[in-house]
Amino acid sequence: MGGIERAASTLANEFSKQGIKVNYFCVFNHVKFFNLNESIDLEEPDPRKSQRFNLISAPLRIRRLAKKIKPDSILVFNKFLGALTLLSLAGLKFQIYISERASPHYTFAPHIEIFNKVIYKIFKPVGLIAQTNYAYSVQHNFYRKGTKFKVIHNALRDVVGFDVPRKKQVLAVGRFNDYLKGFDRLVTCFSMLKNQDWTLVFAGGDAQSGKQLYELAEKLNIQNKIQFKGKVKNIDSLYAESGIFILPSRTEGFPNALVEAMAAGLPCIAFKYNPGISEIIEDGFNGILVEEGNIPALAEKLDYLMENEAERVRLGNNARLIRDKLASDVISAQYIDFILSN
Repeated sequence: MGGIERAASTLANEFSKQGIKVNYFCVFNHVKFFNLNESIDLEEPDPRKSQRFNLISAPLRIRRLAKKIKPDSILVFNKFLGALTLLSLAGLKFQIYISERASPHYTFAPHIEIFNKVIYKIFKPVGLIAQTNYAYSVQHNFYRKGTKFKVIHNALRDVVGFDVPRKKQVLAVGRFNDYLKGFDRLVTCFSMLKNQDWTLVFAGGDAQSGKQLYELAEKLNIQNKIQFKGKVKNIDSLYAESGIFILPSRTEGFPNALVEAMAAGLPCIAFKYNPGISEIIEDGFNGILVEEGNIPALAEKLDYLMENEAERVRLGNNARLIRDKLASDVISAQYIDFILSN
């Protein structure tokens, strides 16, 4: 479960649909949340062994598998795993491409930052794929000269529509206990609303994992306005029944939940935390952007949407256009063109 897993599985499925042989390699053996096509070979660690990351065994597994499969190209999601793969395959002539996933302002733990810098100074991938033009402007100086770059947005999976009435509920989706997701800002925002008819629904964690959020809601006396749905497998039905989607994050790379909500026809609001978000939401046309950190302004915009159904419908209808722009076959073709051009 997670943004990288969603992006990787969506692309893998689309590649396989087009007749490309795909091996999907996992560094960890975790509970499966997304589905892979039957034609994809899933490679993962033995579940009976320790799930702790090992900087010796992991590279050996990567090297052993690559030598066995002999792939034409290797696409790695995440800067650190890219560095790990470059180290693992040192001396072997594989075409390695890195897909940067995190916000361009995200920093890893200090020891991982050092590892990344050392590896990318020694080795270089053939290509680097950034999620947004803004991310490219920040990230490209990190990599060695000679690495080719391409900006490709995330592929949008097929979002299933449901013919159900929309409820007076604001939906937020993401992992809990992550300061960068900004859910605390959303709870505070909800306490400022003039409208008292709507509820706030969280998907991605339950009341226990969201204990701090619940305690904040209690402090603000709005705990009866909040629902915790836990990890929702059929998120599309939740998109369909919700009235507004909100992304209160302090930073993101390319938020899958946002584009899925837009594809489901939801009017969406987000903080304009970096110029990359403007490549998804065109303020006033297919969503609403609010000045970063301005919680009162966020509450004002929420109140406005809650009171204006026609505006919710207009923004939601325009948001649906993202289906064509980010269709998985369109995005996968951009990946394939970039890889084949090198």
